[in-house]
Amino acid sequence: MKPEKFEGDQGTIRADVWIEFSKILKRYRLKLDSVDLFEIVSEFKRVCSETIIEADREGFSPDILENWILETKFWNLVELLIKYRFFVDSEKTNTDTDVNPYTTDLSVKEQIISANSNLKELMVIISWLTQNFNLDLVDRDPFLPDSEDSELQANKWFHTRIDIQSNEDKPTLVRQLDADAPLRGKDNNRLNEKDIQYDSNFFERVFRLLLEGNIDEISQLCKETNNWSFALVLRGLKDFIDPELNGSFSRDDDEDIGVNSQETKRCIGIKNRKLWRKTVYQLSLNEQLTDKERGVYGYMCGSHEVPVKLTNSWDRQLLIYCNNILQHDMEIELERVTRPLAGSADLQLPLPPKKHRDLNDTLNALASSNNPSIREQSQHSIRVLSGSLITNSISELLKNSSDLLNEMITGGDESKTEADLIKESYLLRILVHLAIFMRMLDDSIISEPNLNNLIKVYIARLSLYKQYDSIPVYISFISTHADTIETYTFILSSMITDKADRLKQLKEMRELALPLETIVKRTVQRVFEATEYLYSNHTEIIISADVSHIDYKLMHTFDWFVDADMSYEALDAIIVLMRRFLLNGKVAALVELHEHIAIQKILDDYKLREEVWKNHGSDLALNLTTIPEYKLMEVSQYLKLVQISKQLHEYEYQGTLEEPSRSVNLINSLTNNLKQIILSFLEGLYNPPAESEVSSEDKLMYQELRELYIPIWIDTLFDILVENRKISTVYVKEAADVVNLIADETNKFYYMLLKVGKLEPFLQKFALITIDIFDDYEDGIFV
Repeated sequence: MKPEKFEGDQGTIRADVWIEFSKILKRYRLKLDSVDLFEIVSEFKRVCSETIIEADREGFSPDILENWILETKFWNLVELLIKYRFFVDSEKTNTDTDVNPYTTDLSVKEQIISANSNLKELMVIISWLTQNFNLDLVDRDPFLPDSEDSELQANKWFHTRIDIQSNEDKPTLVRQLDADAPLRGKDNNRLNEKDIQYDSNFFERVFRLLLEGNIDEISQLCKETNNWSFALVLRGLKDFIDPELNGSFSRDDDEDIGVNSQETKRCIGIKNRKLWRKTVYQLSLNEQLTDKERGVYGYMCGSHEVPVKLTNSWDRQLLIYCNNILQHDMEIELERVTRPLAGSADLQLPLPPKKHRDLNDTLNALASSNNPSIREQSQHSIRVLSGSLITNSISELLKNSSDLLNEMITGGDESKTEADLIKESYLLRILVHLAIFMRMLDDSIISEPNLNNLIKVYIARLSLYKQYDSIPVYISFISTHADTIETYTFILSSMITDKADRLKQLKEMRELALPLETIVKRTVQRVFEATEYLYSNHTEIIISADVSHIDYKLMHTFDWFVDADMSYEALDAIIVLMRRFLLNGKVAALVELHEHIAIQKILDDYKLREEVWKNHGSDLALNLTTIPEYKLMEVSQYLKLVQISKQLHEYEYQGTLEEPSRSVNLINSLTNNLKQIILSFLEGLYNPPAESEVSSEDKLMYQELRELYIPIWIDTLFDILVENRKISTVYVKEAADVVNLIADETNKFYYMLLKVGKLEPFLQKFALITIDIFDDYEDGIFV
């Protein structure tokens, strides 16, 4: 079956994406301990990345594309940050910082970071942000490197040099052209407007590359545009290390968290990073420079004021603030550990101000930003998830989400029914898979009840869109047996009727080691319980020729037992349903049940298995639950009833033809069968020997059935015989014998008809018909 698409889930791109997520979890379930948990997250990320490519190729809207981009980024954050928190950060680190006059800047940083998990987490988050900018197919910033407005020139300040050489009278033109010339005055040190635009284009490109962490690409750009002075400034970003003094300070976990360790192994950079930062910070404050150039210097030294004005991207502003916190806090630590060696005030540098105390304050500030675009982006559900992960409050978020869902399910605040958690089904999918992963990683992060609530709502969502094949794997993650059974059987009993779907579910149950027999039994039981009130008839029973959709639903429920090869349960439930139909006069439904299910075969299979178990499996036979023999006899009686009902239907059909013609064989067979069933129907069960195992409740039920159907059959037998009296006088004699049958003290049918109020109507009919019969046979009916 082709899966339905989810309304609201990432714009219905890739209808199989939910199946792909379930397959990832299923592979884990089947392999269990042999699977690295973070491979699951990598697979989630892979599916999202492939969907981005497809969405971009098919031209979906920017909003849809952004959803998938954000989800890919989110799983990448889970992979980087959670791996660090649970594995790298769990290692014990040395909190003492070994510093001497010859210790290089990078080695001190290495020791500080090793002892400070907050700084290390900041580095992981910064690495995550910079790595993921290449995913931004939808960009809120006007960075257009290929457009004419962003054109670059190969010679820096080329047009200004031409103006100077031309000796034209331009009062505002700069006269001495060196790297600092534009900073020496406002009115008479102006560059050519074209050069100013080219500089703006250059620093715009640099700013973007700087935030993406592409330092080497910036260096190449400097070479291509002859920006040698900026290339010198850029060298300050390179960490200085002396391998002869400090060795290699690359960490084993750098690669895991996305940090490039190659750059930390070469002796490059300058001697005094603090002096460099001070100089660059002063440049960022100089208002004679363009905002784009100031923004570049500001980001390089860890400032935030100007850089945040240059971007409308939530991710870039978060990166700028993270960089601000990291450089500020790192500088504080550097000052702390190097103060004993400081001999000059030059080491006490003014720092760019720290805008926000920590990441939590940063995210709150972005959410309430004066920039409407930033506020809007902050409200995106996936960014809220990412923020909870960054601030290490994912446990609280999962709990609140579960509580909200539980409140909706139990009929809580109706105003919350439009919550993103339900309306945006992709968010529910992300939450559920995150919750499952976190529970597998650390069961303290989300409780069993909260996880179960999330999974149950997601399963309901899957069933709503007929994603039945994906349901069993999520059922396997429900932690409590009762919830597993009730959740799964609700879906099976109310949604799945197609045989192919049913067989797939049974196959999945076996593969995932779910309690198949318990699930199937409870599925059938739920249908019986849900429909029981419809068959509790306290009024006069009328034999019905109609079969309702509820009757059919009950019949199809047995297919679970048949397909699961559960003969005992199937037969036991068939007995219950046959009783239910007959007690409510639904003979036609019983006949339809016989057509739908091979009852006789199920009965024979059960008897054979019981015989095998008793004769060849003595240990098994001791614990074997069997159906009482009298109930097997009961089924046989009902099958005879079905046979007679079919004959009656054929008899009635032949009477409706244009030229009614009923065969004598059919009449003889039908009347003989009616006589037999009148005499034998449930007789041995209704009135069994004293030592019989028949329960008192069943005896009363058998009596009720006899009193309901035997009077009807007597009446029917009499009518058929009288109706066909002209064919043969034998039928007339047999019709008269019906009275003898009623009056026979052995069977006591007289008392039965009297009890149910059928005796007087029958005698009145008999009297009227007898007059007609004697008029037709002057010599009597027995001549």
